[in-house]
Amino acid sequence: SGLNCVLPIDNNVFATGDDGGELKVWDLRKGDAILEARQHEEYISAMAVDGNGKILLTASGDGTLGVFNVKRRRFDLLSEPQNGDLTSVVLLKRGKKVACGSSEGTIYLFNWDGLGAASDRFALRAESVDCMVPITDSIVCVGSLDGVI
Repeated sequence: SGLNCVLPIDNNVFATGDDGGELKVWDLRKGDAILEARQHEEYISAMAVDGNGKILLTASGDGTLGVFNVKRRRFDLLSEPQNGDLTSVVLLKRGKKVACGSSEGTIYLFNWDGLGAASDRFALRAESVDCMVPITDSIVCVGSLDGVI
């Protein structure tokens, strides 16, 4: 399947997410994937990793947030499905919050210790939330296909 996103984790390890919902974590020293997981039913649109390079988060077209432990090379959990495709993911509040953008124009917030279910949501006046960039620990800038920032 075609790749949708690539995320460097450290100098030797990076992750890829594809159209078929498969996550692969690659180690350049080994020349091969050290983790392969197909937990999502749809494409992986975005990824983020915690500050320690241990926990990898995936946003998917199936509306779920995936949680993978890179160090232990295993899948941990999928969130409850949200409305629409999850299109972006960033960490906020020093890694204690996770924000996911959706194709429905909603931002879903998750607590780090409760990634299975969204703790809050913000509906924006945008067609979709396609990309997100944290500006500060509490402020995130979002972009939409309809030109709204």
